[in-house]
Amino acid sequence: NISDAVLAVEAIAAEDEETGDVLIKADAIFASDALVQIKPTPNPDADPKTSFALGEIDKGKTRINAVRSYPKNTDIEVRYVFHNKAPRVGGGAEVTDARNVAVRVMHSFIEVPENDYQPRRDDARIGFFGEQVTDLTSTEAAPYRDLISRWHLVKKDPGAAMSEPVEPITWWIENTTPVEWRDLIRDAALEWNKSFEKIGFKNAVVVNIQPDDADWDAGDIRYNVLRWTSSPNPPFGGYGPSFTNPRTGQIIGADVMLEYSFMTRVLRARGLIQDPVALAPETLEATYDPAFGTAYCSLGHGLQVNTIFARAAADALYGLDDDLDQQLTRDTMHYLILHELGHTLGMNHNMKATQLLSPEEAFDAETVAERNIAGSVMDYPAINFAPTREQQTLYY
Repeated sequence: NISDAVLAVEAIAAEDEETGDVLIKADAIFASDALVQIKPTPNPDADPKTSFALGEIDKGKTRINAVRSYPKNTDIEVRYVFHNKAPRVGGGAEVTDARNVAVRVMHSFIEVPENDYQPRRDDARIGFFGEQVTDLTSTEAAPYRDLISRWHLVKKDPGAAMSEPVEPITWWIENTTPVEWRDLIRDAALEWNKSFEKIGFKNAVVVNIQPDDADWDAGDIRYNVLRWTSSPNPPFGGYGPSFTNPRTGQIIGADVMLEYSFMTRVLRARGLIQDPVALAPETLEATYDPAFGTAYCSLGHGLQVNTIFARAAADALYGLDDDLDQQLTRDTMHYLILHELGHTLGMNHNMKATQLLSPEEAFDAETVAERNIAGSVMDYPAINFAPTREQQTLYY
């Protein structure tokens, strides 16, 4: 009683009688939404007068842009063009012409690793991302064998209390990243080594900078890349996706996207001021994505709003000078890196961690130096803004 999904049916163009390999013409599979749903399912309760809607896939304009093959993955880049003959809503600044909207999608085929990785069972009280596995032969009331998402770390010296891993989690700062931010990004990422030392790993996380003459790109899954992006209507301040083996939970590769607008003073939700209709509840509901539901990280949005508040409050209370402004930016960026890297390590959100300290303790430098200001970097914290400049400790 399990329904198999037939994604596509194609004629066999040729067959190798010795190996049994078959050849098909796969263009039509990738130039359609056969593999994965590209166009979001519209919200039936959305008002069509205010919600943007894509048309249908225009087969004549849709193209396979590129096929990139790497040692452990193959990426097929497709430019889907949706045609809407008479759209009611023109869309945002990123939409050039609402009648013909191009969406670029990368289909990745990833080799499943063969190694001695040992899956680890999940406990819902801990807060890991994971793979849902059900034991259909179990007689238990809860036949779940869910597995956490984690990296394959193995000690070089299994008998040592502290050892470097055989293969560390290596990150590369993309060479498009502004030079002035690279040290901050590297130092924040390396902070995670303190946690791995607690379980006996030294230098578990390594950070390098992608050379300008590198012969590889971020599409190669062997490279975990801290990427620098810029969008006219950024959907995030930063986020950290990862790829896992669905049968074991092993994390195979990951990236962290850092949106340039996060570092600016431009409020992402400027529509609240300029266009109230654009961010009305019924409009926001229309942007619901069935592929992700509501389970996405919006930390960057919250941090940016917090930071804008802190700048305005500091300026009003005691004057915002360059030193204070730089500390605020550094603390915010540092926290964003820690949080998004946490996701790539398999960790989910922890929405109670900021209850660690009282307000008095949070503004006491000695307490903050000893205990920090939160129990986890996986929370969505309110900014730790002090009423006076002298009381200010860490913002995050």
